Amino acid sequence: MDSRQKPKELYRGVTLDYNTLNRIRFYGVDLVPYYEPIIDSLGRKTDKAGNEYGVYMSDNYQMSSDVYASASDLVGVPIDKDFMIRVSGLQMMIRIPNVEVLYKIDPTNIDVHRPWITSYLEGTYHNDEWVAERVPASEYAVTRLTIGSDLLHDKENVDISNIAEAEVKVKKTIERRRQQLETLYFELKKLPVSKRYQFDKIDIEIFKDIFGDNGVKYVGYDSIDLSSGIDYIKYLIRDNWMSNSENIDFSTLRYIEAIKQKMPQNFTVDDLIKTLGTEKDLITAGKEDFIQRKKVNGELADTTNFDLRIARVSQLIDKVVNKARILNDEMYMEEEFGKVVELPKRELHRPIISESVKKAVILHDQKQKLHEMKQQILDEEQKRKEQEELIEEEYHGMSM
Repeated sequence: MDSRQKPKELYRGVTLDYNTLNRIRFYGVDLVPYYEPIIDSLGRKTDKAGNEYGVYMSDNYQMSSDVYASASDLVGVPIDKDFMIRVSGLQMMIRIPNVEVLYKIDPTNIDVHRPWITSYLEGTYHNDEWVAERVPASEYAVTRLTIGSDLLHDKENVDISNIAEAEVKVKKTIERRRQQLETLYFELKKLPVSKRYQFDKIDIEIFKDIFGDNGVKYVGYDSIDLSSGIDYIKYLIRDNWMSNSENIDFSTLRYIEAIKQKMPQNFTVDDLIKTLGTEKDLITAGKEDFIQRKKVNGELADTTNFDLRIARVSQLIDKVVNKARILNDEMYMEEEFGKVVELPKRELHRPIISESVKKAVILHDQKQKLHEMKQQILDEEQKRKEQEELIEEEYHGMSM
C-alpha cells in the first residue's frame, strides 16, 4: 500500500491518567487533543514533543493495543510524589492507575494524513501514524477498556457492551481505588523509612488483603462471614492487624499470608487447622533435632527462635479452633432447645459446622494435652538429670 493512501481502518490507543480522566469524556464526544497546542518558532501548532498537533492514530493494530494503550503500574498520578517505598529492591511511588482505551476508527469521512515530525525525532517514530484535527464521535468505537494495575489491584478489563455504563463504572472504580491507595499511604507513612524500604512481594499481598477491594479494614470485626477457609484467613489477618495497628506485626502477617499461599483452592477450615497443625509438628520436630545435634556436640541449645515460631503457630491454631468452637456451640444451643434461636444479624447466615471440624477441634485439644504431658515428662527428666549431676559433683568433692 502506498504510504500516502488512506487506510480502511485506523486505531488509536491511549492511556488516561487520573487528572485527565476527571476532566474529559472518552466516549460519546469528538476526539480532540487533551491540551492546547504549542506554537513553535515557525508559527505552527505543535504537540508537547514538537510534532504536528492533532489526534494521532495508527494503521498498526498491534502497536496501538500493546504499546499506545498499555498502562504500567510504574506510571500514573502519585498519591504523594515525595513519598517512596521499595519492593524487592525496586523503588516506587504509590500511584493511581491509568486507564487504557483502544479505539477503532473509520477514516472514510475524516481528513487524515501523515503527520510531520520535528527534525530531532525523525527516524524515531514508526511509519504507521496518521493525524487529524479531530475524530467525530460517529466515526469511532471503543474496542477495549482496561483499568491498569496498582499496588492494591490487578488489571481489570471492563465490559463494554454498554459503553455509557462502562464509562461511569471506570470513573467510580478509579475513585474507589484512589481512596484505598490513599488509606494505604497514610498507614505506611507511619513507618520509619528503613521499614518502608524492606517490603517484599508477599507484603503487597498483605496490603491487598487489608486495604484492597473487600479488604478486612473495611469489614466490621465480627461481620466476616466464616463460611470457608479463606474467611478464617481474613479473620486472622484482621485480628492481627487490629491488635497491632500502631506497630504493624509484619512477621506474623507474612506467616499468615504464606500459609494462605500454601492452601489449595476452595480450602475449608478443616484444611486450615490441619495445615497449621502440620506446621507446628514440623517446627517442633526441628527443635528436637536441633537440641539433639547440640547435645552431641556438647553445646547449649538456644531454642528461642523455635519457641517463638511454635508460640506463633499455636496462637493462630487457638484462634481458629476457638472461633470454630464458638460457632459449634451456637449450633448445639439451637439443637438443644429444639427451636430456632434469634441470633444477631451477623450470625443469621452462619454455616453449619461440619463433623470434620468438630473432630479437628477435639483432635487439637487432645494433641495439645499430649504435648503438655510430653513437655512435663521432659522437664521432669531434665530435673532428674540435673539432680544426679549435682549429687555426683558433691560426691567427687567429698572424696577428694
